[in-house]
Amino acid sequence: MDNVSGDGGRPAGPDEAFGPDRSLLIVAGLAGLAVALAAVLLASEPTDRVVLAALSLVLLGLCAAGLRIGHRLTVGTHGLEIRGVGGGRTVRWAEIVRVSAPSRRRMGIASTTLELELVDDELLLFGRLDLGTDPERVAAAIAARRPR
Repeated sequence: MDNVSGDGGRPAGPDEAFGPDRSLLIVAGLAGLAVALAAVLLASEPTDRVVLAALSLVLLGLCAAGLRIGHRLTVGTHGLEIRGVGGGRTVRWAEIVRVSAPSRRRMGIASTTLELELVDDELLLFGRLDLGTDPERVAAAIAARRPR
């Protein structure tokens, strides 16, 4: 029995999901707890406590948001499922105009982003931290699943 979908003979394998590295999120959470502890035990000035408490809240908030979102982008049979802090949305294959992963160099630092251009002139950008892997790999996974 062939594992083939009805969209151009492409394999209908399992969905492929990409999201932030959980170990990085856990490190951010532990750093937030350490900064909170430093604010309570080590800071002697009230302004130091406020700054450390704010930093702790930011780190703990990033950790919680990342863990809540889980997978940021899932490549499926019918399109892409994109999740964010405010919720999720499905982008059908027909809504995607272009998928690319351009590399840019600024101030000696190279970076690659996944760019999804949609039919309504919307541009969605995802970096390595969003996806937990190289954006070029995600672009290849999208190309492999996208109907022709």
